[in-house]
Order: sequence, then C-alpha cells, then structure tokens
Amino acid sequence: MVSTFLSWGILTSIGVYDVCDRFLDDKRIGSMVILFVIEDFSTALTMALLVVLILFLVRWHVVRRIDSLRGVTG
Repeated sequence: MVSTFLSWGILTSIGVYDVCDRFLDDKRIGSMVILFVIEDFSTALTMALLVVLILFLVRWHVVRRIDSLRGVTG
C-alpha cells in the first residue's frame, strides 16, 4: 500500500511538471515565474519521493531477510 501511494505521488509530480512545461512553451501566461517555481518544486518532490521509495524497498528487503533467517535458526 505504501509503494502504491509513493508511486502515485511520483507520477502525479511528473504530470505537474509536464503541465507546467506545456504552459511555459505556450508563452501566453503572464506570470511565468510561478510556473518555474511549481516546476522546481515538482522536480524536488519527485526526487524526494524516489529516495523514500528506494529506502522503503531496502527496508522491506532487509526485514524479509531477517524473517527468513529467524525461520531457519529458530
């Protein structure tokens, strides 16, 4: 369930970046600074969520290994 929410967050953040990029290419927006800020936050959020996803998967793997070792010895 956690990996589903993390994946959804990553895909949403990438989608927001793409929308902002399309608006910036349109050149009709009066306040382009806000789009640059949203684009930067979206990139930072994507990177942070990727790190959290990798840490979650590493933790999951370590916990499974510990459980399998306990099953063998005890």
